[in-house]
Amino acid sequence: FLLTCSKSELAGAQGILIRVVDWDRGLGGDDDLGWVLVQAESLYQCKEQEYPLHAPYGSEEAGFVTIRTTELSEEERAKYKKGLLSFIPKPPPPPPSINQGISHSHDSASELDLTDMDDKILLLEIMSCRDLLGADKDGLSDPFVRVKMGSKNIHKTERIDKTLNPVFSSKENHSCVIDCSISELLEAKGILLRVVDWDRGFGGDDDLGWVQVSAASLYQCEVQEYHLNPPYGRNDDAGYVTIRTTAISEAEREQHRKGIL
Repeated sequence: FLLTCSKSELAGAQGILIRVVDWDRGLGGDDDLGWVLVQAESLYQCKEQEYPLHAPYGSEEAGFVTIRTTELSEEERAKYKKGLLSFIPKPPPPPPSINQGISHSHDSASELDLTDMDDKILLLEIMSCRDLLGADKDGLSDPFVRVKMGSKNIHKTERIDKTLNPVFSSKENHSCVIDCSISELLEAKGILLRVVDWDRGFGGDDDLGWVQVSAASLYQCEVQEYHLNPPYGRNDDAGYVTIRTTAISEAEREQHRKGIL
């Protein structure tokens, strides 16, 4: 299909949302299988790209979707509308070798270079969020942060009530240790940070935004702020999350485990 809008319109919409759905023969409605928000910048690269799908809430890893964007001339657009223009699918790439790390983040080239580095024990600190979405009637939220690596939930902070700009500390259980090999971190495509609003009712907690942080970014060992992607089905600006990673020793890891570090 054709995307016939201006670059500003596409950027304003934060790209496109791709949702993979299972058709249901019954009356229960179709089932979500996974989704991904593709940024305008990625669409304008005009090439074939594979994206990891975000799983439906509470599910395991959801797989991947491959798309291709191509810039068309006015003449080609007219041909396409008449059904006279078609594209031959490219063959899939060869499977990777056992020791090859794969990343689907924006800096995959730099991530592959990590395979020549020594493994690190990383201390991850969730430092703060700002300009979050308001999920409650008073326009505020009760945010906390979940951390996921691949299909495994590895950490959750405590919530901070009634704020859009939470600052986390040891009181809110803001840090965790990422103790795995570089290849494992690459295979998991880094970590997924999901900011969530704690809900007092029975409807379940509400997503406020998410971001995938690549292994390369984690290994930079510095303070970094990330723009959150909005929850599924929303185009709002979801705010930002700031984290810090630090390489620590075995002794420091043990101190963290005991609550001393």
